[in-house]
Amino acid sequence: SIYQGLIRSQLEFKVVSVTCLFLATKVMDSSSTSVTLEDLIQLCSSQFSATDIVQMELQILTKLQWRLYPPTPNCFVHQFLRLFPNETTPQTLDKVQQISQLMIEVATCQPMICSQSLPSEVAYASLLLATEFVGTDAELSIRNRQIWFLRMSTYCALKSNHVNVLQAIKELGNLISEEQ
Repeated sequence: SIYQGLIRSQLEFKVVSVTCLFLATKVMDSSSTSVTLEDLIQLCSSQFSATDIVQMELQILTKLQWRLYPPTPNCFVHQFLRLFPNETTPQTLDKVQQISQLMIEVATCQPMICSQSLPSEVAYASLLLATEFVGTDAELSIRNRQIWFLRMSTYCALKSNHVNVLQAIKELGNLISEEQ
């Protein structure tokens, strides 16, 4: 259990809770009005010091092995789209991204896809299928696709014939055909 060794009393439970709230605001809140350490100390009626919270933060991060915010397929999609050739129009990239994100939303409901493939593989599979839906018009020519495939292979070590990518493509394709 993640809490094993962290919580031994009601007071420790409170400091763990406050520290998790502090971590969540640091990771998820990008606004300048984020909750500060001083705010939390005041909120807790000074039951804890800044040192207490910072030490607990380190213990929690150590237990989590610093894995707070794993990348999602959508994070990878944004990066992979940057590898398309410059002559690919923004409209085409938007269309590919929208289709890809729709497929990722569907894929997240399918344990088979998410458990057997890495987020990068799901992203790549969804982009491969999305490029098929967009077609080979002048904006997304065969040449531009080939350049993108090469860049994906070179920079990301992802190949369209990798077993997990092929499995994700197959599962996504099945889901799409079921929807139609």
